[in-house]
Amino acid sequence: EYARSRCIWTGRLATAAFDQYRSLRDRGRFLAPGSSSSMSWEEVWGKYEAQIVEEECAEEMHILKKKRRWKNKKLDQETLTMRIYMRILERSC
Repeated sequence: EYARSRCIWTGRLATAAFDQYRSLRDRGRFLAPGSSSSMSWEEVWGKYEAQIVEEECAEEMHILKKKRRWKNKKLDQETLTMRIYMRILERSC
């Protein structure tokens, strides 16, 4: 951010336009003036929730392929929430 502020006006304009393009491409919306291009809390939560649920499904499919018994282990809401919090903390450090 500091390097962008020290750049000449054409460089600042070009980087701002490119940031808007990336936001539109990745999130389907433009950035609000003065807002950050980083992920919102809801986007971070959704990202890690999807990862954890996908890992659970992959584990169950692996068990079925090995012809083991179906464990029918369901992820309750409290366990899922704690795993998401832990994943966010692990990835932020």
